Amino acid sequence: MVRQDLVRVIALELDRVSMLGSGSSGQPTGIVNTAGVGSVAMGANGGAGTFDALLSLQNALKVANAPDDSLGVAINAKTRSALASLKATTGQYLWTPGGGGAYGSVADTILGNRYTVSNQLPSNLTKGTSSGICSQAIYGNWQELLVGMWGSLELLVNPYDSTGFTTGDVKIRAMQTIDVAVKHAAPFAVVSDLTPAPF
Repeated sequence: MVRQDLVRVIALELDRVSMLGSGSSGQPTGIVNTAGVGSVAMGANGGAGTFDALLSLQNALKVANAPDDSLGVAINAKTRSALASLKATTGQYLWTPGGGGAYGSVADTILGNRYTVSNQLPSNLTKGTSSGICSQAIYGNWQELLVGMWGSLELLVNPYDSTGFTTGDVKIRAMQTIDVAVKHAAPFAVVSDLTPAPF
């Protein structure tokens, strides 16, 4: 159980820095902070998280002549909820389980491409008067994101720690040496001002 918990913490941090890493203080440079990555702005005060917004991201990649053999989109849970709530004028959901909707299945694709939900992508950004409510999304060819690992995960118990001995604690350390790099910037595009759905 301890091993699984520690591995999950490391995986979440790898997820975060792969997309948002600052490139300083021991962090790799993530997609969002990589020079040359495409950017789409929805408006002075942001714009609704709709399929049109994601089409704009998709188009940014096409304009950049990015390879499209492994395209996918990363969104947060709020953006997923916004997309899932969209309806046609006839009241039918545009995005339905099982692929019956106009834009694919909630279970597998967005605009014909795979997607993942990661709440590492912020939902509290500000754009103009949309204060603390904007979300970020990344569209890209994810084969262009390189993750390098040196060795394997080290999981060690330290029975010699003096503070642990006196308090009866057992200290367990997990360590994984990892780096992340964007091979080419053009195959990625980011939007940072998606506003939530009007529930």
